[in-house]
Amino acid sequence: MTLHIASPCQGLCRIDEPTQWCAGCQRTIEEITRWSTMDSEQRLAVLAACLERQQIPSNGGSSSSVDKLAAGVPGNRSGGCE
Repeated sequence: MTLHIASPCQGLCRIDEPTQWCAGCQRTIEEITRWSTMDSEQRLAVLAACLERQQIPSNGGSSSSVDKLAAGVPGNRSGGCE
């Protein structure tokens, strides 16, 4: 039996320069591009890594693209990825 694991994409597809993680889902570009070919075990590992990344401050309190997202500053926003 194959377990379907949905993409964690939040539709805020923008890579934060300091961390190289997506501002919406916390995945790396490699994780995003490989998602559709990953098996369930690999997807679970990526989701676990994303949860860990959410616990790490991206820049020690200085202004960042994530702060700009919170402030409503427009950027390269897409309809989402897979």
